[in-house]
Amino acid sequence: MNTPHRRHTSLLLTSLLFLLVPQPSLAQVGPDGLSESEVLKLTVGKTAEDVRSALGEPPHVVKGKNGIEHWFYPSIVRMGKGTKRFGATEVVLSSGQVNHLMNHANMPPIKP
Repeated sequence: MNTPHRRHTSLLLTSLLFLLVPQPSLAQVGPDGLSESEVLKLTVGKTAEDVRSALGEPPHVVKGKNGIEHWFYPSIVRMGKGTKRFGATEVVLSSGQVNHLMNHANMPPIKP
């Protein structure tokens, strides 16, 4: 017999298992890197802390005016379905929120 209590228990257990599934992070990117859609899901509309926890500490940070920061991650995003990667992914943050994202064919020169 399938009682309401059993159905709620099953739903609760399924929800808890979903929470235990690891989210991609820089440590879990692996040799294949991330697809463009995966990196968009991990960054667009997120906070700086969300991006940091998903992609790791950015290797290059350029601080601009008015609280704008440019975070550069080298070679983490695949171009299309192939194995070739963009030279860098730039995450632009304004007041701690992702403003936009750009993939560069080559790593832009970073000024100190």
